[in-house]
Amino acid sequence: MSADRKSAITALVMSTLAFTVCFACWVINAVLATYLVSTGTFSFDQGQLGWLLALPILTGALSRVPLGIMTDKYGGRTVFTVVMLAVSAAMFMLSFADSYSDFLWASLAFGLAGGSFAVGVGYVSVWFEKKRQGTALGIFGMGNAGAAATTMLAPSLLVMFTDGGAVAEGWRMLPKAYAALMVVMALAFFLLTKHRVAPQSQSKPKTLGQRLKPLKNIVVWRFGLYYFLVFGSFVALAQWIVPYSVNVYQMSVAQAGLLAAAFSLPSGVIRAAGGWLSDKFGARTVMRWVFLSCIVACAILSIPKMNINSPGEGVTAKAGGTVTEVSETSIAVGDKVYDLIPPPAEIPADIDPGTMVLPSVTSWQEPAVTAGATVQKKQLLARGVTNIYYPSNMWIFALLIIVFGVATGVGKAGVYKFIPDQFPNDVGAVGGMVGLLGALGGFFFPPVFGYLLEAMGLWSSCWIVLMAISVICLFWMERVARKIEHEEAPELSELMERRPSLNLGEPVLMTSGKEAKTVEMLLQGLPFFGNLTPEQLKQVARLGRMQSVEASTVVFEEHDPGDTLYVILEGGVRVYNTGAGSEVELARFKAGDFFGELALIDGRPRSAAVATLAPCRFFLLGRTDFLNLLSKSPWMLSDVLVGLSTRLRETSEKMSNDRRKLSEKGTLPPGPDRGSLARPDAPRDDADRQNRRDTIS
Repeated sequence: MSADRKSAITALVMSTLAFTVCFACWVINAVLATYLVSTGTFSFDQGQLGWLLALPILTGALSRVPLGIMTDKYGGRTVFTVVMLAVSAAMFMLSFADSYSDFLWASLAFGLAGGSFAVGVGYVSVWFEKKRQGTALGIFGMGNAGAAATTMLAPSLLVMFTDGGAVAEGWRMLPKAYAALMVVMALAFFLLTKHRVAPQSQSKPKTLGQRLKPLKNIVVWRFGLYYFLVFGSFVALAQWIVPYSVNVYQMSVAQAGLLAAAFSLPSGVIRAAGGWLSDKFGARTVMRWVFLSCIVACAILSIPKMNINSPGEGVTAKAGGTVTEVSETSIAVGDKVYDLIPPPAEIPADIDPGTMVLPSVTSWQEPAVTAGATVQKKQLLARGVTNIYYPSNMWIFALLIIVFGVATGVGKAGVYKFIPDQFPNDVGAVGGMVGLLGALGGFFFPPVFGYLLEAMGLWSSCWIVLMAISVICLFWMERVARKIEHEEAPELSELMERRPSLNLGEPVLMTSGKEAKTVEMLLQGLPFFGNLTPEQLKQVARLGRMQSVEASTVVFEEHDPGDTLYVILEGGVRVYNTGAGSEVELARFKAGDFFGELALIDGRPRSAAVATLAPCRFFLLGRTDFLNLLSKSPWMLSDVLVGLSTRLRETSEKMSNDRRKLSEKGTLPPGPDRGSLARPDAPRDDADRQNRRDTIS
């Protein structure tokens, strides 16, 4: 292993560990403040508790941009070390807090730990080439799991430091222990890593105005809203779940910490998988499922734990008269007896051992009159009572918050997949702004949760907020997607109505010996479309149509108009020309192959004829529809050109290498027209087949 490679791996490992420790410090109030309130050491109300959770997040969010600039200028090794030492000093200061204001100032100071994300991104990036940066940064981002470390370990440390609550002031050892850990991490980071600065940092730095310029684009704010939800809710809930579980499920702080860890650990670790899913299926598809998962989970979680009695169906007199008898099961008025639903011996809330999952509705009727009373027609004889009991099962709650955590973890990577596609020249600036907006979500949510709790008296009100934002994100994304689709290809709606037989995403290649593939998978193998995203391939596929052709049928003649690309789904064809009065076969293609692709670009007449060898089924893509789509989609046009140039370069290099090898062997043919072209029975390799395709315009 080279020295530079070893230094890069060391930088990545140490940066990830440092970020993990910083993230653990960043969310310490989730455990510490909750513990101090639950034990009565400090009497903070829910609004104050919300601010204690939010202020460190605010500092971490606002410090990201300046820390990123300093990293570019001075290098991540120096800046990261200084940040960790500053956080350790703030942590030590927290151990001397005696009032709410002391906690506020200390929280603002140690919130600098959240800005370490920008430092780590800048430092890790300069050690890895561009094609490896995504993987490296995904590994670095797993430092989010530091939140799980705090929620799992800090409660146990508090129990140990306070001797199980016997020594109230023992809590002060926790921030001191964190401060000591941070100092050790800072020294280890500085001693084991090497200094490196990004090359662009040597040029004239961007002004603040230039860095803020991308904010003029509404797309940045849309991506920022997505990240506001997926990252902001992660940071907020990693802290909020602890007081939530203590109050709603009467857990100990240690048990609540384990539950919070069950939420935050998968969310942090799965971020790398979210990047892979976004690459494979497209960021929009991934984010659609993220938002839908968040909506469903939050909708269920927003139903509060309840045990209420509400008026139900009563019994009224059908005729007037005197009440002669009253019991729990009936009321007699004259000769008429009215049956009642007797009250249960116990309602579900009294007998539930904590294992019920579904809501329970129990109804009964209670007499509203006494014997000897005179009643009139339609007068109430017995009032109805309905008991609604919803247990809000703790295990269902745990499962749903894990689902929400996994969804937001995938979403964090999905959002950053959008940015290079939309802002290829401003990835750093836009990514920084989106990250800042996302971190502000971690500041925004806790106080809002606290105020809603005070106003509504419901802990589940926090999920209503998250569900509403998830709905807004999904609606905005789908609205933009439909708008783009309409502007870039207004004929898509008509095509989908007119061509219902084209089932995108379904296997269409059924020939034996071939793996079943979708239309999009087949298109990706074409020279033009190799660089397109799954969403772009889907757009192209929707423009096509299916065609079935019998065996021994001429598909087109030589010199016919070249206006259609053919992809063979079933069957096979032969390509030939009739020059000099005799037919010469040029190539044969089978299921999965394609021909006529250059017709999409130049539209020139066909240079050869094509006939079917067996019954065939084709996917056809017309030149007019295709060019219309490209003219309105500059991103797709650039990707098509890149794919085409790449394929032409590969073919050219292959031909050059083949000719060089033949020349070395002394078997180079005298001209380009000699060889297998004139002999239909001569063997053809993949490059030769591609060369034949390129002649069929």
